[in-house]
Amino acid sequence: MLKQESEPLSMPFKSVEPTLQDKLHFCNQLYDFYGALLTEKQRNCFIMRYLEDYSLTEIGEALQITPQAVADQLKRTAALLQNYENKLGFIRSWDRQQDYLQQATTLLSALQLPEQQNLVEQIRLLIEEVKNGF
Repeated sequence: MLKQESEPLSMPFKSVEPTLQDKLHFCNQLYDFYGALLTEKQRNCFIMRYLEDYSLTEIGEALQITPQAVADQLKRTAALLQNYENKLGFIRSWDRQQDYLQQATTLLSALQLPEQQNLVEQIRLLIEEVKNGF
């Protein structure tokens, strides 16, 4: 679980206060979609904090910088990743795509056509391929 030293991160949640798990999931999504655009230093700091659960102090010791410098680096990196998402919208598009695929799967499951069962199964397999990113 993420230690209680915290740094701000802009979240796309509007109606309810996001949980720590929501924040971590969003951080992981940002990294998955845009992590390759970060510098090595930004990537290392982000990985240590959000994927490996290091404290700011532990990261600072490993990178030979102060915990405040780590917090500043994480804040800048999170803002950069958020900016990529705001401009490119890959996570929004991915989430919307997954919602549509889930709706299609639900509608497909409602079909009770014994003579078309083979076709229904082929469509279901195609949906799963798209869900899993081909």
